[in-house]
Amino acid sequence: MYLDAIFYFMVILAIMAVADIISTATRAMIPSMFSISVICIVLFWSGLLPPDVLELAGISSTLVYVIYYLQLPHMGALMSMREMAVQ
Repeated sequence: MYLDAIFYFMVILAIMAVADIISTATRAMIPSMFSISVICIVLFWSGLLPPDVLELAGISSTLVYVIYYLQLPHMGALMSMREMAVQ
């Protein structure tokens, strides 16, 4: 059971790495989040990735919310005040 969690966590990390490579190669014309979404959809539809891969990897919904709330201030800190006013 423990090795299954590590395996599925590594699968998620591999998907994120491939998406980041695609984003870097296209100079962010194809965003990494879009690539992650497309790769996951293709793997879900083909049956190669189970629908509950996040639970199998040990990532609960609570952790997703924690990461989300930590990422929001980080994204805001990356923008200048002028750019934030435009947004």
